[in-house]
Amino acid sequence: MPRGASLVRALRSEPARFAWVAAALYALAIGWGLPHATGPDRIFPWGPDELAPLQPFGELLRLFRPSDTPFNPQYPLLQYFVQAAFAAPYALWLMATGGLQGVSDVYPYGFADPVRALAVFTVLTRIPTVLMAGATVAVAWWTARRLWGLTAGRFAALTTMLSLPMFYYGRTSNVDVPALLWLASGTAVFAVILEEGLTVRRAALLGLFAALSVGTKDAGYAFFAVMAAVILVRYAWRGRAEAEGRRDGLRALLAGAGVALVVYPLASGLVFSLPRFAAHVDFILRGTALPEGVTGPFYYSGEASASGYARLVGKTGRHVVEALGLPLVAASLIGVATTLRDRPRLALLLLPPIGILLGVIVPVRFVLFRFVLPMSYVLGLFAGPGLAGLLARAGQAGPFRRRTAWVAVAACFAWAGVRAADLTVQMWHDGRYALGAWLAEAIEPGDQVGFYGRGTRKLPRLPAEVSLRVMPGQLLPPEAGQIPADDPAIVLVIPQQDSEPVHEWTLPGETFRRLMDGSAGYRLAYEHRGGGWFGRRIVTYVDPPIRVFVRDRERTPP
Repeated sequence: MPRGASLVRALRSEPARFAWVAAALYALAIGWGLPHATGPDRIFPWGPDELAPLQPFGELLRLFRPSDTPFNPQYPLLQYFVQAAFAAPYALWLMATGGLQGVSDVYPYGFADPVRALAVFTVLTRIPTVLMAGATVAVAWWTARRLWGLTAGRFAALTTMLSLPMFYYGRTSNVDVPALLWLASGTAVFAVILEEGLTVRRAALLGLFAALSVGTKDAGYAFFAVMAAVILVRYAWRGRAEAEGRRDGLRALLAGAGVALVVYPLASGLVFSLPRFAAHVDFILRGTALPEGVTGPFYYSGEASASGYARLVGKTGRHVVEALGLPLVAASLIGVATTLRDRPRLALLLLPPIGILLGVIVPVRFVLFRFVLPMSYVLGLFAGPGLAGLLARAGQAGPFRRRTAWVAVAACFAWAGVRAADLTVQMWHDGRYALGAWLAEAIEPGDQVGFYGRGTRKLPRLPAEVSLRVMPGQLLPPEAGQIPADDPAIVLVIPQQDSEPVHEWTLPGETFRRLMDGSAGYRLAYEHRGGGWFGRRIVTYVDPPIRVFVRDRERTPP
């Protein structure tokens, strides 16, 4: 069969259809929170830790030309290369049409229209994430289908597709979903090794996916380290009775390690800049550096005690339940139980996610929703055999049980779909869109807008003539019933990391009380609760609660 016909056939296959449907669903909100770059402090999208809009180009350019701007050491370089490849045609088009005149590290970075350019670059850098998210769904189908059959493959693909974090991280330029694709691909190879044995080709593929994963996000090291340990126990220490079998196992292990050692230096950027790689290693060991006196929910913020670790593990488990939803978690646990009973060897698939817990989350005493993506993915695979087995057993018990089982299966996915739709609607109608329109009417010439927080990523659209001010820990106390003239006319309180009633971990409680009771000289003029259909925000970056306080102009000196 010609290669072209094979490609067309692959693109029309069932896993490909799952991938395209998933990518289309994720793309529905690809335009959420695009930057409105009317100033140098408004160049980022709303999503924290996104590489968009210009980091891919900025990091790669700094590899090859001198710059006063330091590297961002947060991530390895592989996804920067991927996103830059998607955005490069637009950059070339801007250069050809006069939209980009020179390259600068300073706003507006050489763009004739930075507002439009940075918004377009954000969408372009999110496109590979959408495609890789869809590919992850296809990999879930392939893995479960190979292990448990077609019905299990379909259910595992649906579970992955409707996982709540996929409907956020599958739409942004964060590295988490791209890293998950390589983790999922490695899981597929590991599953085949568990079932059918280790070969040179399988070991090489596992080494390749390990290098690509860790070269995208370092946390993958713990995932693949557990896989390597399991393989070593099964094929090296225990070995095989025949000398030939031991030699084959050793050749395979060397092939996997060799591929990883060749690919990782390229994927991580080590071969391009040793200083940047050293800075990156220092960053992942030390975490985020905060200004003196500022604390927050970051690395090592949990208690190093038995109770602290128990809370950390509990929070991790809660995030996994939030990711899949209780019905699919229950289905997954049923799949785990039946696998332990019938095919215990496949239960070893659950060990790599435990590596993430013990090798990443516990050492830094800190967990975020995105940290559990590998855990929820692997657990979700077991929803396939769990639901497929439920249907098979019900089919043997008569028509009523069969119909009841189908209703239960449909309810599991319907609930996951409702949660995904809720998050999508929140992204479409994020309260900051309406706030931007309100501010455009409320702001008067010369007004300054103050806000609490560490950065400007979460702010609504603001006109170019409006200046921003990062608020200190306290508002200046009014003297003689008047507000100092240099206090901002409007103050925004938009919590992002934490949900209500903790309004912002950088906002002192006394300051918030004074804003609310009017003693600071401001009145509450605008409020948005957020929270979607259920009044609860699992993905706290989307549709946050908003309070806007306006200065009492009668108490302001001329």
